[in-house]
Amino acid sequence: MKVSYLGPVAAASDHPAIQEMPVSDLPATSFLVEVAPGAGVDGELIEGDVLVADENRIAKYGDLILACDEYDEMRAYHSHRIGGYLRLVPVGGGQVVPASMLDCVGVVVRRARNPANETQLEVATMAITLAEAFEPWYRVGTWHTPWNADVVRFNRCCHKLLQVHGERPDRDDFANQLREAIPRRNGGEWLEYHEKALARYAEGFAAILTYLEDTGQVARA
Repeated sequence: MKVSYLGPVAAASDHPAIQEMPVSDLPATSFLVEVAPGAGVDGELIEGDVLVADENRIAKYGDLILACDEYDEMRAYHSHRIGGYLRLVPVGGGQVVPASMLDCVGVVVRRARNPANETQLEVATMAITLAEAFEPWYRVGTWHTPWNADVVRFNRCCHKLLQVHGERPDRDDFANQLREAIPRRNGGEWLEYHEKALARYAEGFAAILTYLEDTGQVARA
């Protein structure tokens, strides 16, 4: 996901997205970027979001990282440590790459949503299909893993589907619909470990739905 450099925190403190954000405690090595147009209004980060990064902070597992690619374009990545190596997963999907191949320029320490996006978000919360609701989860190449970032994305998609009163599928319907959607999004590949991962996540969705219904947090279908 591409981001645009706004400048040091002190120079960009009048940006509307950070008017309510405390910045006095941030180090002088902090800077701001804005999620570029094209990110859409659905997902962990949306266009117009402002990220505060510290260029001196050392990247660790689970951090949100800003790095420049081979075209010198700054993009946002999730960091994952595999063995002794740090790998970066592009936010919004894409090829996982070793951190050593990119120029890591900062670790995100705070984030803010631009108030101008509120109207767009209202439109985005209209009823959607299951495949649309979970696309931010399965478009990431590591969707089938038990990594925490993938589980978090999955849980957010569950929340979104139930929040907008879209479909209320049972476990089998959930698996059947995504069994068709996921291969289309990922080049047609569907292997045994994909099927096992989908079954695990389908069980998870059913458990989440049952809990929310039993506790009265969502109405029964």
